[in-house]
Amino acid sequence: MRLFAAETVRGNPEPDPDHALHETVGRGSMEVDGNAGETYYLAVVSEERGSQIPYRLETRTLVSPDARSGPDGEPAGAKRLAVNGSSTGRVDYDAGDRTDWWQISPAGPGMLTVTLFGRNTSDGIRMALYDRAGIEKLSEGQPAGNGREEMTVDLSRKDTFLIRVFADDEGNAGDYQLVSWYSAGTGDTDDRGGSTDETPDLLHLRRPAKGVIDYSAGKRANWWKITAENAGTLTVDMEGDAANNLDMAVYESNDRETPLATSHSRNSNRERVSVEVDRSGWYYVEIYAQKPGEKSRYTVTATFER
Repeated sequence: MRLFAAETVRGNPEPDPDHALHETVGRGSMEVDGNAGETYYLAVVSEERGSQIPYRLETRTLVSPDARSGPDGEPAGAKRLAVNGSSTGRVDYDAGDRTDWWQISPAGPGMLTVTLFGRNTSDGIRMALYDRAGIEKLSEGQPAGNGREEMTVDLSRKDTFLIRVFADDEGNAGDYQLVSWYSAGTGDTDDRGGSTDETPDLLHLRRPAKGVIDYSAGKRANWWKITAENAGTLTVDMEGDAANNLDMAVYESNDRETPLATSHSRNSNRERVSVEVDRSGWYYVEIYAQKPGEKSRYTVTATFER
């Protein structure tokens, strides 16, 4: 079996075997790096006159993983992902659209969280965070359940970062949604979480976070924000490390006027709020002291069940 370029065969029904691009003898296969749009001819030859040998040919086209990715298949063509926004896309390894690049530009120091939502856990879609040139890998997505990946990075400066979303291996393909959350790091936090200004800090589901309350030092309250993916039960637990009593409230919106639920245990340093939410979106948690002299470090954890 011999493979010829079109110009070798054109006008020459019996091309010179020495001009074949590839040749294999007997049962076998050949793999060729072909160019798009070019024509090739395959000759199956018997070396003995008069012989009749049945055979079967099978062909398969293997596309380079990023041959059809378009401009966003390279860092220079990265699409914009809005801060505290979301975008959708699709990657397909076997179709030659393995990679999508995205760029995001937070306003300054703070905490950046990016979540990748895939339709199915078997899609094999991954993500990683890079510097603005797309060279140095800064973080990579970690499994977060229900087909999600998540990565959180503590940013020390204002900059542009690139996110690579890719199909991990042959056969992997699927639609995805990319969501970003950014919390500025300029709040008065005593080197801990829990913003005391008008920008709540991000509280990740199932990840304990720490904060400090000191009424007399002007840190009467800390604010956190949580995202719910859909309707369900949102539960927030808080435990202080001192005898001083702290209280907690959960709000549906950022106006912070009427809480959905509150917790005011008089004789305990533990508080719990569990509330049914009927929509996806942001929810806000206030942890606060009631009177002067109250001071405590605390740990807060949020969980969500559909």
